[in-house]
Amino acid sequence: MLDGRKTQTRRVLKRTDLMEWNGREMKPIPVGYAPGDRLWVREAWTARMTHGWTIADARSRMYQEEILYRADGHESIDGWWPSIHMPREFSRLTLIVTDVRVQRLEEISRGDAMEEGCPHANMAEGPDPRSWFSSLWNSLHGPEAWKANPWVAALTFTVHRCNIDRLSGGRHV
Repeated sequence: MLDGRKTQTRRVLKRTDLMEWNGREMKPIPVGYAPGDRLWVREAWTARMTHGWTIADARSRMYQEEILYRADGHESIDGWWPSIHMPREFSRLTLIVTDVRVQRLEEISRGDAMEEGCPHANMAEGPDPRSWFSSLWNSLHGPEAWKANPWVAALTFTVHRCNIDRLSGGRHV
């Protein structure tokens, strides 16, 4: 997202009890995402402080600190907090959902795989970027996750380099 390659993401649909007839078959309805929704991005982070600190210390701003993000190349620093522990107020990227589609995972197109952040330039004419995406998916969800071919919500979004609370309008998810 920081370098502008990633403008889509896929989320496995866990609620398949809500179904919709589309004229050919029953498909799950995506629950929880809609165009206009704003999502804040969580990242691995730390605070540069001169003493032992906690998240509460960083949030209080009572000490002079600087929030650092692992994605910026600060790999040599010890004491990273995982992304799941990132407070909302420290987020620096906000996504605005522009489209939501329901599909089977393996229905991803070459173009959509590129928008998932494929690092290889101009794969439209070269090797299939879906191969890169299937490897990424398996690395995140388990070795046979791609073959399971789950229903997913495919979210397309725009990236805004600011905290979610600095954007007006939309629904926070």
